[in-house]
Amino acid sequence: MKQAQVFSLSRTLGAAMAAIALTVILTGVANFGALRELSAAIDARTRSLEMIRALDALRSSMLDQEAGIRGHLLARDANSLEPYRDGAAAFERAVVDLRAKLADAPAQSALFAEAEAAARAWQVNVAQKILAAPESEARGLAEDIERAGEGRRRFDAFREKLAAIERAENRNLTVQSETVARVARRATVVSVLGALVVLVICGLVALAVRRLIVDPLTTRSGRWPARSKCSA
Repeated sequence: MKQAQVFSLSRTLGAAMAAIALTVILTGVANFGALRELSAAIDARTRSLEMIRALDALRSSMLDQEAGIRGHLLARDANSLEPYRDGAAAFERAVVDLRAKLADAPAQSALFAEAEAAARAWQVNVAQKILAAPESEARGLAEDIERAGEGRRRFDAFREKLAAIERAENRNLTVQSETVARVARRATVVSVLGALVVLVICGLVALAVRRLIVDPLTTRSGRWPARSKCSA
């Protein structure tokens, strides 16, 4: 092989190795950025799902309290208040949980403060008043509260604020789900393109090897005279 061919082959192989290394590095950098973005989107989506579950738990705790009060008015015994007590305990746990989850979301935290205030107003002005009233007056007091719309107003305000938070979290959930899908598609495209570039470079190297090594050797071997057979 001539020195010029050796130099040309070395230069071709060096350029190919450099191109492959650059492709791998660029693909890795792009996928690393996509991985970080994907991780952040998944974390945000998980947070929204947890928030929606916490809102459901808070809503259920208030419905349990309401059901306990209604059951107490009908049965008037200690066991009938168990749903109310369980709901009140669950309400306090849900409040603590949601306060922590909404600590970095001022707008939603303000909505939650209003929802909590409406719920506690219902507890004080409806539930506790009925529970504190003498048995003979409790039903009449509950009917007065019902006619005045006190309980309904408090519950509607509570539901309205929770619904506003839930709509915001559902919007976030949709955005983050779309982000996850978009980043995953982008990472796939980058990986496929990187692999194609490497394959193209390998193909070019194969062509260079054939042109600089295989073809000259084939041509040279074709010029060599055939050996004559020894006569017996």
